[in-house]
Amino acid sequence: MKTPAASTLDPRFVYLTDKGAVARKRQIGLIPGAAAPVLTLELPPALRGQAREQVARRQILDRFGLGEDDVDMWPFVLSPTDNAGAWTKVLIADSASVADWRERAGTQAKTVLPDY
Repeated sequence: MKTPAASTLDPRFVYLTDKGAVARKRQIGLIPGAAAPVLTLELPPALRGQAREQVARRQILDRFGLGEDDVDMWPFVLSPTDNAGAWTKVLIADSASVADWRERAGTQAKTVLPDY
């Protein structure tokens, strides 16, 4: 995936997918948005907490024919005013890529974000 040239990127950010990139202290690690798409799911409104996450995960695995260890998933809530308990969107990413990003981010990066 193509990322902006390092010279054009604000120094507070680092693309963790660039060869040799490692986050320095207080940097924010970026990943290309295509590597962590946001998907909308159909989840029962009354389902909450861990049960909601389990059903969402099962939908993702079934929809794409993936194994339990193939993908990482996180609930995606746009703002605090959204009903966080009844989310319907998730971020997903390949588990091997997530492990690499975490290693590159280490404890130095404040956070890791998709670039969208």
